[in-house]
Amino acid sequence: MTKAQALPAVTLAIRWQDLLPASTTAALRRQRWAHWLRLSRTAGHTSTARFWATPDAPCNTCSHRHGGWCRAHGLPCNFNPISTPRCGLQGLACWGAGYTARALEQLPLIAPASTAKEATA
Repeated sequence: MTKAQALPAVTLAIRWQDLLPASTTAALRRQRWAHWLRLSRTAGHTSTARFWATPDAPCNTCSHRHGGWCRAHGLPCNFNPISTPRCGLQGLACWGAGYTARALEQLPLIAPASTAKEATA
């Protein structure tokens, strides 16, 4: 799709290639994705919207995940750029190869001495 061509309007019947074209920016793809999810929910297709917006288990602990969006690839987490447009199958935006474990927050086992003194005062 060239820059001179306008993107098709987002509808429930849109093709994946037109909804999330590779030739656009990640920000525009995210905007179009959010619009499609809103249309789906408004039309009563909440289970379909939930199906596509809820990341698979591998994405849940990935550092690139932001809600149902993969920041590393600029695509919905469940949108595989190969299998989703061709077959309509869920997959991973990164094909599983871009997974980076999110750093777990280390919680202190014992409160620092200054906090313990303040609590007893």
